[in-house]
Amino acid sequence: MAALEAPLRWAEPCDILRMGLVSYAGFEPTNFRAWMSPYHKQYPSDMLAFERATAQDYLADPDYLCIVIEDNPNPDEVSFTGAVIPSDDVAAVRHGKRVQDQGRVVVGLDRQHLNGAWPSVCTTPDDCPTRDQYSDHQDTAYELLINSGDEHLKDCGVILEYLVVHPAYQRRGHGQALLKWGMEIARIDQQSAGVTAADSGMMLYGAMGWVKIMTYGMAADEVSPEGFSGCVMKYYTQPEQTSGQAGGQDWQVESETNVACNQDAKEAKNDIGVQNLVDQLEEINDVALSLALTLEQTSLSEEDLAL
Repeated sequence: MAALEAPLRWAEPCDILRMGLVSYAGFEPTNFRAWMSPYHKQYPSDMLAFERATAQDYLADPDYLCIVIEDNPNPDEVSFTGAVIPSDDVAAVRHGKRVQDQGRVVVGLDRQHLNGAWPSVCTTPDDCPTRDQYSDHQDTAYELLINSGDEHLKDCGVILEYLVVHPAYQRRGHGQALLKWGMEIARIDQQSAGVTAADSGMMLYGAMGWVKIMTYGMAADEVSPEGFSGCVMKYYTQPEQTSGQAGGQDWQVESETNVACNQDAKEAKNDIGVQNLVDQLEEINDVALSLALTLEQTSLSEEDLAL
């Protein structure tokens, strides 16, 4: 198991209230949140209850690893998010006390499944209020994510299900630290890792060596005028892990994206402090370019390569 060093640590039951607040604040700007819970501003207590019940369920599940990252509290953190955090919320009150005591607070979290299993069903925790949600959107989004994972992530030994950082503490390397820890687990186990990433996270994953496999999304409607989109991404720890993909529907996407991710990672290296990323991506890039040439020679039609 990869070692945890401050400011990273294992999540504990006492963190659940704060984890719910961080999750709500961190995902509030995304189209996915607007799709799943379009009424969260009217019913913020329901949104917080959902995030906390979810955190509690995952902490209690032995198949999941949950870690958090801490930082010094920002007294004005609520101004960095459009999430409606009631001033009397327990976590908000505790945050105020942390500011006075000059203590540290949870500002980000990460949870992942290690047994290579993609959830066959996604549900709202039992007895959780749902006034913030739109049930039709919940059903269609869960079905889309489950089908995407079933098709593309079954071979992954590590599934990154959740990574979020509070907006007031972003651009400090917290997301990179959380992601690198999960990647280290995959490297130790010599397993590939997978994620269904929101558009907002694609740049981070791409710069850290993850490969885009396919995109997904839902069209806009009267409830959510922007719809939402995301992508399935993989992180390969061994070059041979890509060999079985050749000739499949996804390989053209992987080959082209490996090249793009390689260039993005080189440009972002100084910013994100990734030590071994370039060498690793160059190895994958060699494989990708070779297979891309093979595909070109076989003259596969656009219909054969369509996702």
